Amino acid sequence: TARERLGGDESASKNNPAFLKPISQWLFDEDGRDDLGLLHASLEGDARIENGALVLDGKTAFARSVPLTADLAAKTLEVWLQLDDLEQRGGGALSVQMQNGAVFDAIVFGERQPGRWILGSDGFTRTQDFGGPREEQALEKPIHLAITYAADGTITGYRNGELYGKPYRASKPPAFRARQSEVLFGLRHGQPAAGRLLKGKILEVRLYDRALAAKEVAAAANRNSRFVSERDLLSVLSEAEQNHWRQWIREIATLQKNLSQMESSAPKQGEDEVWTDLALAIFNMKEFIYVR
Repeated sequence: TARERLGGDESASKNNPAFLKPISQWLFDEDGRDDLGLLHASLEGDARIENGALVLDGKTAFARSVPLTADLAAKTLEVWLQLDDLEQRGGGALSVQMQNGAVFDAIVFGERQPGRWILGSDGFTRTQDFGGPREEQALEKPIHLAITYAADGTITGYRNGELYGKPYRASKPPAFRARQSEVLFGLRHGQPAAGRLLKGKILEVRLYDRALAAKEVAAAANRNSRFVSERDLLSVLSEAEQNHWRQWIREIATLQKNLSQMESSAPKQGEDEVWTDLALAIFNMKEFIYVR
């Protein structure tokens, strides 16, 4: 409702990235808050927020979100950033990973080829070179990057709203499970280590649960069509609508808390398998088969 009120005419709204329906958005105006969802990010190491950007030193600084609240497979990773060093190798700008870092998909700079962007993945399982040009402008001004990962395995890179190199076909996207996966900012995957951390500034990030089309990426890259903040959305809702919204947010928080408590009290991974194996062994015993 709020988006419709802010959208203006239909033709304008179709070109406004606010209507592309990302599942999360981080603007880093004051902190790591997710302005659209619940994936709020915490600053790690020497990361800091400065002048509307997440500042990364390439040594210890990065940010991580709370665990995903829904499964994620097909997706689009989108980021506005500026680099401090065009010779750095392997730093991740934006990543979705299993919390242990064993499986991940990320926008990565200079890992396979100096100065070039790729979709980084565990063991390069889903990684090929796009063949795009070497980065030359990110020191001087912010650039826009997006990588789409379609359900059929097609991976496409974009830079400043235009195709970056050529798309390629990989395996179908891995399933990043809710409550077992997270979003990383400035770290390729796993834990901070040399060659994984990005040196620069991240200005905006958006995460989608689908692969955007080329024209949608172009719209998202248009900085004149900045996403609508949560504050702006609430400003056009009536008092009754705002009260409903607050009630739903509280209910979501309560449900998530209850779910976390249930998971913490459930058998640890492996414990239930032991009992399953025992039950199967008993049922398959010859003596048990003849019990009447």
